[in-house]
Amino acid sequence: MFQIADILGELKGIEFSLDPLEKQIGDEIIGLLQEGQNLNNCENNELETFQQAATKLGITSSRGAVRER
Repeated sequence: MFQIADILGELKGIEFSLDPLEKQIGDEIIGLLQEGQNLNNCENNELETFQQAATKLGITSSRGAVRER
């Protein structure tokens, strides 16, 4: 129990930075998903958006895609 508290304490002081390309892709995904909410076939739009992001990130394997998802 104390180990978890120690780890949480350490993590609170860490500032994580995002690669600018990852940030841009994340923003694009959010935008595309928000646009897709207005369409009837949302599941296909979500999959298409994820595939576009995977292509931009250079994810070529299903294992890599699952890890990123």
